[in-house]
Amino acid sequence: MRDSRYLAQKELSTLSVSPNPTSGLINIEIPDKLDAETVEVTDVKGTLLYTAPYRSELHFDVAPGMYIV
Repeated sequence: MRDSRYLAQKELSTLSVSPNPTSGLINIEIPDKLDAETVEVTDVKGTLLYTAPYRSELHFDVAPGMYIV
């Protein structure tokens, strides 16, 4: 199993994160075929905010700002 923090660019090109920056809610759509066990959301400083089991659609309620998945 690969480390989920390092996915191929081709796999990431089908990932959808919106809106980013956000005013409070992040919607993440991930292809079913993505080889990952968890999804991590960090702020731009690298602080881990959420870790969730992998599934094709996730929603996080966050403070306004920009985030990294």
